[in-house]
Amino acid sequence: MCCLVRPGWRSSGRSRTFRIAEGFVTEIEGGEQADLLAELLARQDDAWVYNLARFAFGLNPACTEFTGEMLNDERVLSGGEIVIAP
Repeated sequence: MCCLVRPGWRSSGRSRTFRIAEGFVTEIEGGEQADLLAELLARQDDAWVYNLARFAFGLNPACTEFTGEMLNDERVLSGGEIVIAP
């Protein structure tokens, strides 16, 4: 699994698109940071780095702010995550 954190990842206002087919990411679009992620994954030379391991959407109306704590931040209302991992 890879964790990629870059300044502006959430604040750029630009959406990222992950195209999925048969459980694998086939294309990543959305500007410089999407390109960076696509290049990082391609350098691994392993098809399984594109495996869609998990995706989630934050639906908890009582959880409205990011705190920096993973268990909270995964559930923030209107938040979302996609995990690609072997």
